[in-house]
Amino acid sequence: MEILKDIEKNILNINMYDKSVNGAKAKDPLNANNSNVLKLNAIKKSIDDYFKHKNDENDIIYRKKMKYEELYKNARENNNANYDFFLEKKEDLHNIFRETKTLAALYDYFNYKNTDYKDIPAIYTYEHINLEERVIKPTNTNVCPAGKVLNPKTKKCVNTKNVKAKPKPTNAAGVKVCPEGKVLNPKTNRCIKDVNYKPKP
Repeated sequence: MEILKDIEKNILNINMYDKSVNGAKAKDPLNANNSNVLKLNAIKKSIDDYFKHKNDENDIIYRKKMKYEELYKNARENNNANYDFFLEKKEDLHNIFRETKTLAALYDYFNYKNTDYKDIPAIYTYEHINLEERVIKPTNTNVCPAGKVLNPKTKKCVNTKNVKAKPKPTNAAGVKVCPEGKVLNPKTNRCIKDVNYKPKP
């Protein structure tokens, strides 16, 4: 560090004994008339600058640690706690299904998802934190509570009963009609690719 080098250089330049006056005894290096006083003052200033620099450095490290804990460490701990809660609830729903063996209990078990999860960048130390970097929080997380779904047009959560399903084309017998190049799978009632289909030239 340059400040420490300057301090060392100024100390080495001080003459503790000044014999320039007729071979007399050395002057007191702290005497106000001595040229060494100027060098001592320079050293004091350099030492003050060094401690100021260290304080500024420690402040930056502290702020980086706080930002790391807020954005990464605490967020990961929240993710872990939320996942533990999710596993407990999932286990409860599984036990309810095993006891009741009802279709509703099975749906509850399969439909319960871990939605309270945040994607956190792989930063595991405060040293890589940039204090100047702005954190932009998303205005819409696109995660809806139970009983609601995301409307793709408005990007808002709406009740499931208010969402109109797209009408499925059917024939006169009420059987689902698939588009060209696809056939109906009778087991899943879904349109799948027709392997024998050849497009018309």
